[in-house]
Amino acid sequence: MYLYNSATHKKEEFVPYDPKLVKMYTCGPTVYHFAHIGNLRSYIMEDVLEKYLRYAGYPVKRVMNITDVGHLTSDADEGEDKMLKGAKREHKTVMEIAKFYTDAFFADCRKLNIKRPDVVQPATGLIDDYIKIITKLLDTGYAKLDRSALTHLLDDNGFHLKGILCSHAHFDHTGNVRYLQQRYGALAAAQLIEAGISVNPDAYRANYVALTYGRSRAYFLEECFTADVIIPAGATELTFCGARFGILQLPGHSAGHIGIVTPDGVAYLGDCLISRSEIEGAKLPTSMFIARDLESKQSLYSLRCPAYIVAHKEVLTDITELIGENIRFIRDKAREMLSCLQDGMTFDQWIYEFCKKENVRTHNQLKFSIVERNFSNFVAWMEDEGLVEIRREFCAKKYYRT
Repeated sequence: MYLYNSATHKKEEFVPYDPKLVKMYTCGPTVYHFAHIGNLRSYIMEDVLEKYLRYAGYPVKRVMNITDVGHLTSDADEGEDKMLKGAKREHKTVMEIAKFYTDAFFADCRKLNIKRPDVVQPATGLIDDYIKIITKLLDTGYAKLDRSALTHLLDDNGFHLKGILCSHAHFDHTGNVRYLQQRYGALAAAQLIEAGISVNPDAYRANYVALTYGRSRAYFLEECFTADVIIPAGATELTFCGARFGILQLPGHSAGHIGIVTPDGVAYLGDCLISRSEIEGAKLPTSMFIARDLESKQSLYSLRCPAYIVAHKEVLTDITELIGENIRFIRDKAREMLSCLQDGMTFDQWIYEFCKKENVRTHNQLKFSIVERNFSNFVAWMEDEGLVEIRREFCAKKYYRT
């Protein structure tokens, strides 16, 4: 038997991957309305193919999905979700619409003598699995801590990694990009500013200015990579490796930080939002530009997605309360910093009092450089907000409350 292979654009002899079982996946209906005769033609073709394979002596397991969420009205992946549109039309819930038209579809199939597939799977039943797979394609974690598990995930499951979308150039998010580019030939996409920062350790130091150039090279050579695709600073969407993604410009945590909306509507927010457990464990938020970070967090109130991935690796279906908690966390830390300031303190005296109060103790140069950078960014924001005033005595800065 010969079949047309759409990947190679030619007819090829059918050779099953597993001679003991032909695994067959066929796309099912979007159950927002009745199927018409043109729709049913596709299912007749699939049914004929399955029946012929069985006639030819192959054991067959056929799986069909039921699209009961996430199918947009435009073929360009734009517009309204068809399921929501159907629910509004008939004044019913999405699940009621899905059940009614699923039953109607299979009733039509019985009239046409179309065999029911061995497995019928509604899309909503596998959202958690989709998210887990998608999460591993957005950012790449720490070079030392996450590389082995990431490699095993891809290799053990037979995943073919095509691309990596980077939310921002911090070492806990891009530690394995270059490794995955080299191992799998994957393409990497990054926002314009973050792509520039990631090129080499000297540029990478822009995110870690408290480090010397020597230490920056020692710490970050592994994390540096060259982006294959540059995402423009104002981009709202990106077609990448054959899939269409939404791009959320969320600067603040880093200069070019972005969020990513997957083709089926899941919003990966990078570090723009952190989970409650992260808030509880953090001494000081990481934010390069506090004012922009607050604006980006505020903008998330208008975002509508079925699921959200927030730092680090937590999946939520509602982020309304978490947005408020993240904003309060920044403002509360600013008040704590101000409570440690006595008029006339230098920067070193002020950060010393804050670290003593927060019990921040470390002799690790990288960890302290991050604390020092975050503290400095807060001080710059408080100066812009008119909360502190800088006076210079010779070449020394001294800080005063306003």
